[in-house]
Amino acid sequence: MAPTSEERHEVAARLRCEEIARNSEEAYVVLLSCIGIRPQLPAVRTYKDAMARMADLIDPTCHIVRVDDTYNTPETGRVDEWHYKCSKCGIELDDNDTDAMDSGAKPFDYCPNCGARVVGDDE
Repeated sequence: MAPTSEERHEVAARLRCEEIARNSEEAYVVLLSCIGIRPQLPAVRTYKDAMARMADLIDPTCHIVRVDDTYNTPETGRVDEWHYKCSKCGIELDDNDTDAMDSGAKPFDYCPNCGARVVGDDE
């Protein structure tokens, strides 16, 4: 789920209220705890998670993914069905949005449910 404005405000408040760190390692541990990541030392293992979490707080993004619902039964045979959904919140797109996706177009710039910015595979 994409972070809400409230969540971003809470993280900012925690960052503003934390004590001053005496060195870069302490500063990193404080930063990790403020953004909701349990610090693990050595810190190298948490860099990627921390950078992704901070990026999501600043600019939450999602992809529109195609979900294959194809099924095959003796009564119906193979029935090809699919739908599209937001990778962050999982909301299923309606038929108008699905038609746009089938033609290769992006139906909207921001998810109508979670507000995350819709990005393509190359972003």
